[in-house]
Amino acid sequence: MELRLDNATLKRIVKQVLLSVGIGFIIFILILLVASKFRIALILLPISFYLIGQYFILINHIKASRKHKLFFHKDLNEVKVHTKGKEDVHFQLDKDMVQLSEVQAVQKNSGLLLGYYEIRVGRAKVYISYLQKENRQNRLFFDRLQQLPREIETKLFPVI
Repeated sequence: MELRLDNATLKRIVKQVLLSVGIGFIIFILILLVASKFRIALILLPISFYLIGQYFILINHIKASRKHKLFFHKDLNEVKVHTKGKEDVHFQLDKDMVQLSEVQAVQKNSGLLLGYYEIRVGRAKVYISYLQKENRQNRLFFDRLQQLPREIETKLFPVI
């Protein structure tokens, strides 16, 4: 089974993030208008930049998701990762993984939590974006990942 990000899911995700980015721009414009009279309005400036920054995180995750193809054999728990221009990586979830880490954003934006899994297999590192988790067809793979022991890290901007 190929784990991929379908177009309908991608459109829904982009709408959610663009809503947050739009709110960020509106807050930024309001800050510019109000800050000339009331300096206290500058408190909202970091919130505005955070919401606008979600766009760049989304672009980063889309590029990372499209850069490689993931295949998962559910009966064998075997994963094959094909990355353009690099050697394929094969591993079993139960046996071959050296380390599994999960990096996630501080909070959800419009119901979307951005983040990724980092899987170390020997010398290779595989990054799997949470965006692929949004596709219902990939649910079985991510449920299996959730059952494995992992380190969880929270970042303000989870860049792959």
